[in-house]
Amino acid sequence: MAVRQGNNISLYIDIDATAKAADETALDDAYTAIQGITGCSISVSNATYETNFKNVTPATGSAPPALASTRSYSVGTTTTTLSVEGVFDPGLSNNASAIFDEVAPSDGNKTVMGVYIRDEAAGFGCIGGVGFCTSFELSAGMDDFVTFSASFELTGDPHIIASA
Repeated sequence: MAVRQGNNISLYIDIDATAKAADETALDDAYTAIQGITGCSISVSNATYETNFKNVTPATGSAPPALASTRSYSVGTTTTTLSVEGVFDPGLSNNASAIFDEVAPSDGNKTVMGVYIRDEAAGFGCIGGVGFCTSFELSAGMDDFVTFSASFELTGDPHIIASA
């Protein structure tokens, strides 16, 4: 049984990912590790569609043609969402504000970014792809830590990079 511990998970983003291929084999130096991640999840779903049709058996001799109702299913679009949560520390150089800057940039231009979740334990790779940050939230309670959460939707299928 494989076990993933939240304290071994890191989020890596690359803001200039528009030229990145979806089949990267390694995270290059352009990827920045966002600090303070305490948990993450990945959700992959496939849309399915149903087709109803009739199978026709042609007429033979004196037997009339026969119609048989048939139903078929197939897989359509894959949707992948990566979600992270963590503790926001303004003293960290690579904190969650890097994500916020892309969700609500001052110039109004939202950008495509490369986003990968990686298990920092030896022997494990990472999963992710290219997509958009769809939500970002900072939350602060009275006498409590500031926490954040963010969700990313990939524009293509998820991609796994094996560990080096």
